[in-house]
Amino acid sequence: MSTAVPALAVEAVEDRPGVLGRVVALCMGPTAWSLVDQAVVSLGNFVTTILVVRSLLPRECGLFGILLDVTLFLNSIHAPLLTYPLSVRGAATDRATTARLTFASLALTLLAGLLLIATGCVAGWITGSPAPVIWASVSAVMWQLQEVARRGLIARMRVRTAVAGDSVSFLGQAFFVGLLFHFGGLSLSRVFMAMSLTSAAAVSLQVIQVGWAVLSVKEIGASAKEFWQMGRWLLAGNLTGLICIPAFAWVLVYFHGLEEGAINLALLSLLKISHPVMSAVSNLIIPAVAHARAKAKGEAFAVFVKQAAVGAALLTPLFVPLLIVPSLVLKTVYAGGNARMYSAYSGTMQAMALSYVLIYLANMTTAYLTGLQKTRDVFVGHVANTAGSMLIGLPMVALWGVTGAAWGGGIAVAARLAANAISIRRSA
Repeated sequence: MSTAVPALAVEAVEDRPGVLGRVVALCMGPTAWSLVDQAVVSLGNFVTTILVVRSLLPRECGLFGILLDVTLFLNSIHAPLLTYPLSVRGAATDRATTARLTFASLALTLLAGLLLIATGCVAGWITGSPAPVIWASVSAVMWQLQEVARRGLIARMRVRTAVAGDSVSFLGQAFFVGLLFHFGGLSLSRVFMAMSLTSAAAVSLQVIQVGWAVLSVKEIGASAKEFWQMGRWLLAGNLTGLICIPAFAWVLVYFHGLEEGAINLALLSLLKISHPVMSAVSNLIIPAVAHARAKAKGEAFAVFVKQAAVGAALLTPLFVPLLIVPSLVLKTVYAGGNARMYSAYSGTMQAMALSYVLIYLANMTTAYLTGLQKTRDVFVGHVANTAGSMLIGLPMVALWGVTGAAWGGGIAVAARLAANAISIRRSA
């Protein structure tokens, strides 16, 4: 199976002659539009979370954080099997084939989504909170469907086209949650309802942009088999996130209560602003490294360093204030009745910022190994992360709450970074 990067993807990483040409390429090329797109995604999620934290009770905020963590974990299972193969195969084929691959991925996502919604109904009945849990499951399915549609566009390097649908989804959810906040009608169920409806609207738009295709059940089954062959090692790595992603929040809430979970959510929300840059840079590193590797063995690492350095420069203005004046940032963002409670965790905020520096380095090296098609090495890195979480991270959470989560999470991700560094050295 070929995973060569076609000319339309190569233009994202090729240099143009002259300083002016390079500036134009940076401002108008896929790199810039990828950053814009991820900024839209992050801004929408950031505003939504801030409004939830500022208006709902701490227990409701803690439940919101738990449900979001579960959604992110489900996305980590969905991505290697249905969006990673679409990204690689779509980039190596023509537009019509990409549309067919997108349709197959949408169909498989919807099939799995029906099971997820049914599970959400049962979980809502068991927990006694049916409306928030059911709407959270619907939101997760809509989110995954929209991710498939946008990946169909990004695979063809149509990042600028993807911005419209992502704006409808993520800025749209922030807009409607803002209206509810303004008129005093904000509730957990309505937040997830707004997220579901805006994601559904974005899916409709982006499917039209990708191009409609109809496949038989047999063709969808063949695609499922192909997707499994491509993504199984990445799935194995992501499954270790069962420890790394939701377990931290669950252990925190179990030993220290939902209020502590709300504090953790409030601190992490400031750092999640970095996610668009992390996602944009890692999404570009993979095809850039694959293309450079095909041209010359020693060129791939140089391309990786260049792309990672751009992301680091963009994130510096975010991390520096959180490291130097965390109390001021917390008081400014969470002005109001809860400001004093959150600002008391300024030292923990610094620890989380340091952990995120390690997360950035770990994610970029993971993208580099993925671009080299060393998915087994990626799996080893995730196993190291999980081992660090089980042996060090989770016990620290149980003992010291949010502060333990900040330091323990950093130690766990440092293990993944070390494993990635060893794999990169061996591949040199």
